[in-house]
Amino acid sequence: NGYREIEYREKDNIGFLRFNFYNGAMSTKQCNRLLKAFEDACLRPTKIIILEGGDDFWSNGIHLNLIEASSSAADQSWENINAMDDLSEAIIRTQSHITIAAMRGNAGAGGVFLARACDKVWLREAIVLNPHYKDMGNLYGSEFWTYLLPKYCGVNNAARIAEQRLPIDRKSTRLNSSHTDIS
Repeated sequence: NGYREIEYREKDNIGFLRFNFYNGAMSTKQCNRLLKAFEDACLRPTKIIILEGGDDFWSNGIHLNLIEASSSAADQSWENINAMDDLSEAIIRTQSHITIAAMRGNAGAGGVFLARACDKVWLREAIVLNPHYKDMGNLYGSEFWTYLLPKYCGVNNAARIAEQRLPIDRKSTRLNSSHTDIS
């Protein structure tokens, strides 16, 4: 009943998990609900789970507006980043299914690394990735980027991407050797 931020459907041996959060921002509660939906999808008799993201944005990571508006930004940011990390870790550790991030919208910050937590990443040609938190520092370990980025693009490229803090499009940089993965 009403607007559904998270939807799941199946076709053949594929589960499609769609999460359409406003502006791509994911609050602690939304991360926890998406984690539960992902865990439920892993229990289904499918072989592949495709994470579809939203209509306008695949994901932009933690919900900075809710953090700023909370009575304790430090506590809220800690809760939010841990919920995002739990979701990322669940995807990374999934062995029962092949996981695919199907990105039809742009992604920013932790949303980029949430996608990279999947086994495969499929991008539309016009996708722009902003894999940084701009002036918030590197947030070491957040969404497992310090594990994922060097693993898929090498230590030197990982350092360059983290230091430059520039948008990346599909053509400008390869983050993985497979043509269907983040590039």
